[in-house]
Amino acid sequence: MGELRSKLAIEALIKSFASVEDRIRVEACRALGKVCEHFTPEVIERFPEAPDRLRPGIAWALSNAGEFEIDDMIDLLVDDDARQWVAYVVGTQDKDEYIGEIERLREKDPEVYFAVTVLWKIMTSWIWNVEEY
Repeated sequence: MGELRSKLAIEALIKSFASVEDRIRVEACRALGKVCEHFTPEVIERFPEAPDRLRPGIAWALSNAGEFEIDDMIDLLVDDDARQWVAYVVGTQDKDEYIGEIERLREKDPEVYFAVTVLWKIMTSWIWNVEEY
């Protein structure tokens, strides 16, 4: 479904995040990421009303596509679960790309702003991806 890159697939892919099997959720997540590259506004639109159990997949797809503005994310701060996933989505982006917009997030939600900046600090540190062997 992701290879078709059709916005008609968005709803079915999001619903599949409720699957019992992880491998189905993972494949649906990857497919939604591909669709999201072309239909980010349509995916963003489904985030606020999505149940908590479906938001991780939507958040991953949004993060992976990286085709959003900070104002898009501010509109998604509807509850604590959404706030945490918005912090993940923004915090996994390239800091330099969003640094000019991040003050609007700080004004709207200082805690999410803090979480984003902590993620940026960790992910740009030399310790990021250090593996033990």
